[in-house]
Amino acid sequence: MPRPLSRGSAAISLLMVFLLAATVFAGASTPPEINIDATTLPTMGEVGQSFHISVPVSDDTGVDVVKIVYKPVGASAFEEINMTLSGGDLKSGTWVGTIPAQSSSGVLEFHIYARDNEGLSSMYPVNDEQEIFIGTSGTAPKVLYFVPEDGAVVDPGTTDSIKIVFNTAMDRTSVEEAVSIFPPVDTGRFIWSDNGTEVTIPLSAPLSPGTNYTITLSSSARSADGTPISSTQTVKFYAIEDFSGSAGGWDPVMVSIASIGVLLLIAVLLMRGLIKRNSGGKKDE
Repeated sequence: MPRPLSRGSAAISLLMVFLLAATVFAGASTPPEINIDATTLPTMGEVGQSFHISVPVSDDTGVDVVKIVYKPVGASAFEEINMTLSGGDLKSGTWVGTIPAQSSSGVLEFHIYARDNEGLSSMYPVNDEQEIFIGTSGTAPKVLYFVPEDGAVVDPGTTDSIKIVFNTAMDRTSVEEAVSIFPPVDTGRFIWSDNGTEVTIPLSAPLSPGTNYTITLSSSARSADGTPISSTQTVKFYAIEDFSGSAGGWDPVMVSIASIGVLLLIAVLLMRGLIKRNSGGKKDE
């Protein structure tokens, strides 16, 4: 029969197991870390302009490859550009690359991809694409889209803002003065993106159910360089009826009360069955 370990032997064995586990975890590799400062990335440009990207990347086993993965303006597929190491080393260095100039205005999307020598990879941004809004100096700015979009049917209970996105930086005052909503709704202070291409208009009160709304952006709206949009833009959307509590609809309060009633009824029936079963058992005795 094997002898039990003494306290000293058990402590030494436990320490060895701990040291082995610590060694294993210490040697575990992690994906490359893309140490990018988002404020250094381009967000706007012009047709014919290329974009130089510089990215610090570090990895404990060494970086194998860093790429710019981008989708040209108007394209449906992404393309890749291998970045080159311009400073530091493979474990901690700066990688550079250039997105080629675009021939038309619009939105260019891209992200950074890095892979280390063990095949582990990472991306920046993680869940989205970085965007560069490309325009042409002196040409009319364009509205890329409205939210809600034209013809949309929206829920007045969840729609709390209106958004307009342009293809270039805009003169903020001219846009705010050019926007109107009919029927009139109370709005808060306009919220602009840092690059001046996107404005969000908060709604101070819910939309009226069963109402058609029209958003108008007049041609007095101008880009940051003073060029007006080519024509007035109009978007129409509909706020659906709120059926909560109305005839033929489901009232959440009543549904909750009914649900509780059903549960109580089930509980009573179960208790009655249990009492009868116990009573029957006592008679048999």
